[in-house]
Amino acid sequence: MLIVSFDIATEKMYLVLEKDNKPLSIRHALSTPRKYNSAMLIPAMVEEFRNNNINPSEIDFIAINSGPGSFTGIRAGGVIARTLGQFLDIPVVGVSSLEIYANACNSDKPKLVILDARRSKWYTGEYGPDNQEIHAPALKLNKDVFEYIQDKDFQIITEKALFEILESHSPLCFEDFEQDFGLILTSLAKEKLKTANNAKKEFAWYHFKPVYLQTPSISKPKRVNSGL
Repeated sequence: MLIVSFDIATEKMYLVLEKDNKPLSIRHALSTPRKYNSAMLIPAMVEEFRNNNINPSEIDFIAINSGPGSFTGIRAGGVIARTLGQFLDIPVVGVSSLEIYANACNSDKPKLVILDARRSKWYTGEYGPDNQEIHAPALKLNKDVFEYIQDKDFQIITEKALFEILESHSPLCFEDFEQDFGLILTSLAKEKLKTANNAKKEFAWYHFKPVYLQTPSISKPKRVNSGL
């Protein structure tokens, strides 16, 4: 089985090619002010296909980080995944970024993954010690999250931007984890396919839904003084 997994919903691009449960290629790239990782994915994919003598027709399914994360990255990744899925007639399996981070951490406590959504809001996802989803990814006011965690013993997993804010709750920063998130994405996608009654139908390209949770902020264009 040949799997192509990728993530451009975050600042770091992950691209994994796996064949028969063995990674053929693992590739990372960071976004820069001049070049977002969404622009790097297709060239990187083409290069890795060429390096590994892969014809796209050999791909069995696609795994993708469905978000939440960068709106542009989620949208671009979704378009690429759905286009390949439709053209090759293969499943497209989306995995939430929050589920990926939860699975990167071993803990005997329930896990609460928290990402900054800005505008005084946070993305949250709650998982058991066995990584089973308890509460699906959601968008919440940060004050409501603080209230929710006060009387609960969670292992909080978050990003550097929120680490100090949540410091009193002994969080872990997923950006410091050594695990490769692309491999975790691949593993989770395979598990989802295994438990599906009809994988090809359930994960058909047209069923893939990005996890946006909120609309992007849009700034109004500045007025131009015409001098009249």
